[in-house]
Amino acid sequence: MRKLAVVLFCVILTGCPHGFQAFSPKCEKPGSPEYELEAYCDQKCYDIIYPFMVSVQKLQDELKWRKMYPGFEKLGYGIFYIEQVKTATWEEAVAICHKMGAQLGEYDDGVEFEMVKKNYTRKGTYWQAIRYWPLQTSFKSNATGLPARYLNWDAAQPSTINSQVCTATRLGQSLFTDVCDEQYNYICKVDLPLKKK
Repeated sequence: MRKLAVVLFCVILTGCPHGFQAFSPKCEKPGSPEYELEAYCDQKCYDIIYPFMVSVQKLQDELKWRKMYPGFEKLGYGIFYIEQVKTATWEEAVAICHKMGAQLGEYDDGVEFEMVKKNYTRKGTYWQAIRYWPLQTSFKSNATGLPARYLNWDAAQPSTINSQVCTATRLGQSLFTDVCDEQYNYICKVDLPLKKK
């Protein structure tokens, strides 16, 4: 309710049907809200209104990705879809995530891994976007083709006896390897342009 009040406040304040993006008093050719605020508002006014504009922009961004990616939740630096019922092979999981406009999940760092683990992966086994490439003897991201960003291996892992090895996580624990034809749940991810702290 508070978020709705902020949005309505900004729309009323601008007096314009375009919302806060059209901060011009005449609603002609909406420009940069910051520029127009500085042009039509003294410093005290600017200091009061600017935080509301930032909040409204965040809400608009969230509404946009929620509409584009239903069923996804924001965790860390991206939005994740955690499939806890259906299972698939690693290749099938990649294809399913692509159909959703996402990539098979890979974590940026330990913080993001812990967020997903804490919220969703207490049950089941989930494919990750990392695959073993025997010719380069390295684990690479399926999404980027680059070396994996975050590898938190279980004890006695990784095992690369089989050349068709992909990574997964079981019960929200560390990563392990298994043959890519196994049937597991999966995690899809869309990276968002969020500032990494």
